[in-house]
Amino acid sequence: MTEETMENVMERALGIARGWCGGGEDCVVSHPDAGGPCGRPGTGMVWNLPFCEVHGREAEAAALEELAEDAEMALQGLEDAEKERAESNPAVVRALRDVQVTVTAASDGYEHTQDEALRTAYPSIEGRIAPDTLAFDYEAEYSGDGPVDWWADTRYLLCRFMREAQGKGLPELVRELEPLRERASAQRVQAEDDLEGRWITPKRRAAKRRATAER
Repeated sequence: MTEETMENVMERALGIARGWCGGGEDCVVSHPDAGGPCGRPGTGMVWNLPFCEVHGREAEAAALEELAEDAEMALQGLEDAEKERAESNPAVVRALRDVQVTVTAASDGYEHTQDEALRTAYPSIEGRIAPDTLAFDYEAEYSGDGPVDWWADTRYLLCRFMREAQGKGLPELVRELEPLRERASAQRVQAEDDLEGRWITPKRRAAKRRATAER
């Protein structure tokens, strides 16, 4: 399977259509944490939902990253199972590994794209940060896993649920899950800014002060 064909398969599985004007439908994004109804006209589709150009870029990158990561894990599982099989076939192992390399490269590319698209689509909105994020005590509780990870994991799982619902022909469920995905997307950005402001920047300043004092 060529890379182009792989891309086509992934886009079809996710209900992606570019350059689609939506017959007058506006962008589906509407959650208050995302700034309320977008209001811009739909220019493309992801999960067969209409998105404007800005929100569509983020949704497409998030959907593709989730699908690629899931495929990567599935291929690794198949490779491991083939290696453990009594009649293991090295040609099968090599074929699975070659496909996995292609999918891994795609996953890494989507991750880079979606990080940029996420912040463009869901800029921080003052007063909309989740209480659980604000209540998190970085000094006492943080060990590398915190609100950023919670919201990122929630967003990832919602993308998976939406893909599975899309594949099973459940458009109503896809539409019901989308506002939850919007909230998780917006709150991930808020949590990243909160982490920077309440933990990373103070730690960086403290380290700089110590370095200055030791000179």
